[in-house]
Amino acid sequence: MIKIIKVSLENDIDYYIRRYNSYMALSDTAQKVLKCFKEYPEKRLQTKNIMELTDIPKRSVIHSIKTLSKEGFLQKSGSGPSIKYQLTF
Repeated sequence: MIKIIKVSLENDIDYYIRRYNSYMALSDTAQKVLKCFKEYPEKRLQTKNIMELTDIPKRSVIHSIKTLSKEGFLQKSGSGPSIKYQLTF
């Protein structure tokens, strides 16, 4: 039983270390976009909402969203112009 708990804890610690390293490797713009989501964790935001809240140009917001989605910080819902993004936990 103790061995199972030890293995489980080691896996969790490794996961959070990787997650922290991914966060630290983000650009300043991506961190600012992520902060916007952390301020409104219950909302699903569109690109235009993020642009209004952060004053970051559209192209930079889109690049940051792609990076954050790839790293597992955001999840996408919808398609086309109605795509919304939400913070993953």
